[in-house]
Amino acid sequence: MEIQRLGRNDRMIHVCSIVGVCTSAVFRGAAVLLALIAATRAIAAERPNVVLIYADDLGYGDLSCYGATKVQTPNIDRLAKSGRLFADAHSPSAVCTPSRYGLLTGEYPWRIGSRSPVFAQHGLIVDPNKTTLADIFQKAGYSTACIGKWHLGFGDSHPDWNAELKPGPLEMGFDYYYGVPVVNSHPPFVYVENHRVVGWDSDDPFIYAHNKPNPHSQPFPEKNTQPMRSGLGFSGGKAAHALYRDEHVATRLTEKAIKWMETQQDKPFFLYLATTNIHHPFTPHPRFHGTSQAGLYGDFIHELDWTVGEVTKTLEKMGLADDTLVIFTSDNGGMLNGGGTQAWERGHRLNGELQGFKFGVWEGGHRVPFIVRWPKHVAAGSRSDALLSSLDLMASLATLLDVKLQSNEARDSIDQSPVLFGERTETLRRELMLQPHQLSHLGLRSDDWVYIPARGSGGFGNGQGSLKKSGNVNSDFTAEGEFKPDAPTAQLYNLQDDPRQQRNVIGKHPEVARKLSARLEELKSPAAFEPLGDLRFDFESGDLQGWRVIDGEFEKPVDSSASLPRHPDRPFGRQGQFHLSTLATKGRPGASDQQTGTIESPRFRLKGDKIAFLIGGGFRDDVHLAVFDADGNEIARTGGDNGPRMVRRVIELPQQTGQILYLRLVDQAKAGWGHLVFDDFSADGELLVEDQR
Repeated sequence: MEIQRLGRNDRMIHVCSIVGVCTSAVFRGAAVLLALIAATRAIAAERPNVVLIYADDLGYGDLSCYGATKVQTPNIDRLAKSGRLFADAHSPSAVCTPSRYGLLTGEYPWRIGSRSPVFAQHGLIVDPNKTTLADIFQKAGYSTACIGKWHLGFGDSHPDWNAELKPGPLEMGFDYYYGVPVVNSHPPFVYVENHRVVGWDSDDPFIYAHNKPNPHSQPFPEKNTQPMRSGLGFSGGKAAHALYRDEHVATRLTEKAIKWMETQQDKPFFLYLATTNIHHPFTPHPRFHGTSQAGLYGDFIHELDWTVGEVTKTLEKMGLADDTLVIFTSDNGGMLNGGGTQAWERGHRLNGELQGFKFGVWEGGHRVPFIVRWPKHVAAGSRSDALLSSLDLMASLATLLDVKLQSNEARDSIDQSPVLFGERTETLRRELMLQPHQLSHLGLRSDDWVYIPARGSGGFGNGQGSLKKSGNVNSDFTAEGEFKPDAPTAQLYNLQDDPRQQRNVIGKHPEVARKLSARLEELKSPAAFEPLGDLRFDFESGDLQGWRVIDGEFEKPVDSSASLPRHPDRPFGRQGQFHLSTLATKGRPGASDQQTGTIESPRFRLKGDKIAFLIGGGFRDDVHLAVFDADGNEIARTGGDNGPRMVRRVIELPQQTGQILYLRLVDQAKAGWGHLVFDDFSADGELLVEDQR
């Protein structure tokens, strides 16, 4: 039996030899399957250039090809007319940073506890050992570039803006990076090229100034020149800040993208162009002011459309338009912020007729524009109602590039290449997890049903403020945006009958809700991961299983669930009852970071080429897990995601197959996720009988 991998939790296509009498239905199914396989192989034989344009905060109703009348987007409309428009496409999250994580890894961001934007003090949230979208292009021999908004953090823990910003995009599979390092609404307001801030001057370094505004940044409405939530701000860096003029950012990024494309002559290229349009502050170049009927919000959309036009014109001038796959989409739905509210008051509907906005689990938060153009492969002017997620790009493009993904890579991505690039009209995805800002509202789409395990949107204000401001209707709320006294504690909608999500029908279909609730819990369970081999450390015996404390003192290095901090919106991904921990529990629920020290594993011989485990807590120089060889040389390092949830880590160690290895949990910190929790280690290996340490 041959199995074509579509994703960890999705359907498999089985190609079987059938002995005996076969019905005509079987023959028809086999014929369809063979046709799909042949079409996929034909597509994979070609290696197009790929341009992925990832807009920021662009809602489902923000383009004229999706029904907008207060703005005009002729260049993006032209993409749709010459390619395929998707009507049921979704971002991995309703929030910017988690969506970018999902796009580049093919993995639900909730798996690593990512639910919020990251800012200037955040390290890289992507495990450097994880395979990314850019990695598969590099494996296929492509040149790769990321130009625009990064917003995934830099460095192992807290980036030093006066030094090299690594790991970052270049460690994620990109050959070149130029862009806005965080977001256009939060400092620092500079450009980064590869590993360094552009225009950085050693005589005028960045200075972290708590509770002081940045004196070198231009003020605009909805721009945070004041310190961020943590009180962190920036002074210094005058020359670097002078290069960043808000109304010229789109022009600068567009010019950089075009220049990079024009230098790619020797091999195919992948360009990930992540625009700052149309995230607040709304700062289009003055030449776009007043060009829309939706205020600066609409003018910013017009500038985005210009960017798309400049990119496609460049492809035409280079003679590459027919040989380039262009994908256009957005990181989440439109946001009812200051500019969005002004546009709304002028009659523009950011997310069309959909319920909700950015940050929320309702459709408006994550159903987004999605357009694909690839002449000779994608039918011009076609439209698809197939359920699609940006998560699916990684598996689909891997098929296109003939790059084989391992079972632990892009595990939530489904190969939808026949839907994206071929002629298939039916979706290959039957379910999709829907992630808002609050993980307590993590929902599930199953065919036409949407189940949400809590009240409200799970976004800012739980949707109450936006309902009142927009005048949208939902059966759980009064006209004033307040919950009705009898509002259910969970939600169920049928999008076929109620695409606006105005009627919560959970009371009419309790059996559907129970089924989807159970399925949602099943999908969230870390138990879906298979061990890599017989070598296991799960600590379920309640003891150290040969691990030992070699430095410091730990009250309860093997602990139970009583020690886990209570974060109801970010549950732990624990296996079983016990786990290894450097937390100080003091014999009661709750914990602190006050203990420090090092815990070391027994020696083992690795027979396979990788190890896997769950880990939570911090990840920086003073808090991490390290892998050592028999001579004490550190060969790999990882940690948690600076959050409470344990996340799955898989470390590839092909050069260490057959070698003796051991692990250390290093905890030398007392604050800021200054601890580690560890569980469910597995590998194809053998524990050494005589462990000489």
